Amino acid sequence: METRQPKARLAAAFLAKGTQLAAALFLSGLKGQIFFAAIRGYDPDVAAAYGVGITVTLAVSMLGAGLNVVAVQKLAGIDVHEDTQERRHRLSAIGATAVSSTLLLTFSLLAAGAVLALVGDGLTSLFFWCRMPGVLVIPLQGVVTGALVASGREGAALRTSLENLVLNAAAAAILPLLSLSPPAALIAIAVYGTLADTFTLIRQLVRLGRLGPHLLSAVRTAIPVVVTQPVSHLRGAWQAAAGASDGLIMMGSFALITLAAAQVDDETAVTVTALVSLMRTIIIPLKSYGLVGGRMATAPGHGLRPDQRVNLFGAVIAGLSLPLSATMISAPNAMLHLIGLEAASGPAVLAVRLAGAQLLLEPIKGFGAAALKILVAPSAAMTALLISMAGVALPVVAVLLVSANLSVASIWGALLSARICFALLVLRRCRSWRHGALAPVMGKR
Repeated sequence: METRQPKARLAAAFLAKGTQLAAALFLSGLKGQIFFAAIRGYDPDVAAAYGVGITVTLAVSMLGAGLNVVAVQKLAGIDVHEDTQERRHRLSAIGATAVSSTLLLTFSLLAAGAVLALVGDGLTSLFFWCRMPGVLVIPLQGVVTGALVASGREGAALRTSLENLVLNAAAAAILPLLSLSPPAALIAIAVYGTLADTFTLIRQLVRLGRLGPHLLSAVRTAIPVVVTQPVSHLRGAWQAAAGASDGLIMMGSFALITLAAAQVDDETAVTVTALVSLMRTIIIPLKSYGLVGGRMATAPGHGLRPDQRVNLFGAVIAGLSLPLSATMISAPNAMLHLIGLEAASGPAVLAVRLAGAQLLLEPIKGFGAAALKILVAPSAAMTALLISMAGVALPVVAVLLVSANLSVASIWGALLSARICFALLVLRRCRSWRHGALAPVMGKR
């Protein structure tokens, strides 16, 4: 009984904090969608300019989106509230990574802006250039978010996201009342986004408490060092990009698969796109539990070894994903209706069931892969994901397309095969970590 009680408390704490972070990231992702409603009264070219500008901005900003992972990984295994030499050393490394990532992001945004100026229309370029200053805040914002997670303040991250949701909704409601011209409306959205991002950063720093000033000091100290020796600090920028590499790989893979589905017929393309959107809505928040689990697995106390904690947290994720999986397998027509697809053809029903079977792998491929980013390195699962998508899913889809056998069901069969491959590779990596072949967080640095 004494052993079960600490396990139950630890599992409950993991579930609560993981849910807080998952909800915070989910709410943050709604910002771009809210302003689509605000500009629906304008001509379609305004919405198109906003959509293209946001898409390009998000794609480029992925270079710095992994800094939250880097911050959690570097601060894992120590008491972040205690001012020690070890904490100062790790904060210094985080500061250098944030600055190098910002430099890389700056050059990438300038390049993307130049391309848009050549191939895009004037409205798209206008929005992009006006939005760019706010995007440059993303690396530092990611570092602060990671520090909140590392210090066990996932609730503060959720509170910030809730406040932002209210502010964004208010701004989107006010915009149509101003009767601005199309260029002025896009400028207003872009400027508001920059101000909102800056205000978010300030509130997050305040909620970090005494750790906030130390983190800012580390970033300021790193600026002259990184700027004068940028090449030697490229590894830090690579770490930040690697932390979000799974998003880049999956975005590229799904784009190619959707293009292949469009070669069959419109119904296949629409069904695949809707299912991909549904699965992303379910799976991406679950990855947040991996970051929290990796941090809690290396935290002092709790009376369990890190590998025992990871097993416990994986069991919690299995408990979350099993009902979702069972629903998709047993009631595929209901899921099709949920995503707005009335036609219940045989291939579509089978595809939903295969997607449901994929959810059974989430304790490994979702939680496990995300936890490895903290326990080993931000790029720990990147090779496995590349092998599974570029080596399994995409070639199979290509062969099916060429042989005229591509359908919704066969596409999801290829994706399920790739995810099984990924799960097996992640399991192998987890076993290596457990056996000490890969140095765990506590013994490195």
